Amino acid sequence: KDIIFPLLKGKYIASCEGDDYWCTTDQLQLQHDFLEQSTDYVACACNSYILNMKTQKKMLLNSSDKPYVISLHDMISHWGHVVHLSNMMYRKDAVLKFYSEEQPEFLKLSTGIGDYPLSIFLAISGKFKYIPKVVSVYRYGTSGSWTEKNTHTSDHLVKMYRTLIKVLTSFDEYCNHQYHKEICEQINRYQLQIYREQKQYHEIKQQYGTLPVLSAWFTNMKTKIRR
Repeated sequence: KDIIFPLLKGKYIASCEGDDYWCTTDQLQLQHDFLEQSTDYVACACNSYILNMKTQKKMLLNSSDKPYVISLHDMISHWGHVVHLSNMMYRKDAVLKFYSEEQPEFLKLSTGIGDYPLSIFLAISGKFKYIPKVVSVYRYGTSGSWTEKNTHTSDHLVKMYRTLIKVLTSFDEYCNHQYHKEICEQINRYQLQIYREQKQYHEIKQQYGTLPVLSAWFTNMKTKIRR
C-alpha cells in the first residue's frame, strides 16, 4: 500500500501476482467496459483455472457458468471458490480506505492474507458481479509461493486459520453484527480445521458433531474418532 498504491493513476485496479497468469487478451477490456457501463457496481470478477503444479491437474475455481451478483455470504463462506485476485477488477475509489492509515481494524489484522479481506471489503462497499469467463490461471503449490510457504505444515495452517478467525471476529464488530450468522458459521469451519490439523478428534465430536453444517464431514471422521 505504501509503494504501489500511490503510483496508481487509473480508475480501476486489476492485479496478477507472479506465480499466476492471465490467459486471455481481452480480460481488462471486458471488465473495464462492464464497470464503465455499470456504475452501481464497485467490482467484477471472472473465472479462473486452478492448476496444481505437482499433479498438473486443472479445475475451475467457480463452478457456475451463469453471471450473478456475488453476495457477502458468498464471499465470507465460499471465497476460495468464488473469486481470485487474478480475475478481479475493482474501482480505485472503492478501496481508498483499504489502503489508507484509516483502514478498519479487521484489515490491520490480515497481515499475509490480504486477498480475502480485500474481497470482503469490496463486497460490503457495493455490488460485485461475477462474469463466467475464464481469464486467468491460479498456479497452486508453486515453489516459493505464498500457498507453498504457508500451508505445507500443520503449524502454518493453524496459524493461518487463527489469523482468519481474528479477522472475521473483528469484521463482525465492524459490521455491527449484521452478518453475525454467516461469520460465526465460517469461524466454526476454521476452528474445525484447527482441531483437524491438531488431530483433536474428540474436541470435534464434542463441539461439532451435532451441527448440521458439519454433519457430513463429521460422519466421515467417525472412524478416526473411534481409534
